[in-house]
Amino acid sequence: MILFATLDDDPMKVLILEDVPVQAKQLAMMLKKNLDSLEITLCESLAALPDLKGHPFELAFVDINLLDGRGDTVIPDLVSGGPSCTVVVMSTDSEKENLLGALSLGASSFLIKPLLSKDINDLVHHLKS
Repeated sequence: MILFATLDDDPMKVLILEDVPVQAKQLAMMLKKNLDSLEITLCESLAALPDLKGHPFELAFVDINLLDGRGDTVIPDLVSGGPSCTVVVMSTDSEKENLLGALSLGASSFLIKPLLSKDINDLVHHLKS
């Protein structure tokens, strides 16, 4: 489901794979404050991902623990599915080992929940540079 899209010709395509809708929408709002041209697609489960085959993303936020499985299992597909998809994994502080494992699968960075505006600002600034 596309949550938000600008009317620009070439918006940055962003995937948010998060099973807690409130957290997904908060992340989307933080991204909208930092990026001018966006198309945000929200998925709440791994089951919805096959519908997105052939839809390359430039940026993907992936929650490690989802209700229907582990989000890190899709990292290799996301990284190989687009010309330059940056994957950011998200999880709670108690799962740092899982985050490090996700980095070895191709994720480029991780965020510890709860997500803070400062962390999103810093990440977006890093991506723009």
